[in-house]
Amino acid sequence: MNHIELAWAAGFFDGEGSIGTYANGHLRRNGTRGLVTRLTITQKDSRPLWRFWRAVGNLGNVTQRRPDASHLYGMYALQLVKRADVHQAVWLLWPWLSEPKREQIARAC
Repeated sequence: MNHIELAWAAGFFDGEGSIGTYANGHLRRNGTRGLVTRLTITQKDSRPLWRFWRAVGNLGNVTQRRPDASHLYGMYALQLVKRADVHQAVWLLWPWLSEPKREQIARAC
């Protein structure tokens, strides 16, 4: 693990990223929707996203927004949606995150 890159990634996520819990599209048998915790960073240039992706061990996916995404078209997004990936990334970044970002993570997880 490169601690300099992890510290950079934590600062990048701290300022540019978000984490939250959202209803997913799958209905459960009881008619309720499941929840997914998602870590997201969007940028106009994909290079910082790829650097973050490498720093956290290639977790998540970097994608370009589709034309039907209105004002976000041309933007790139890095998303982690697998619970294990989100938890692994948070664990790696935690030592360098600010208190507000740690509180956001606590609310989401």
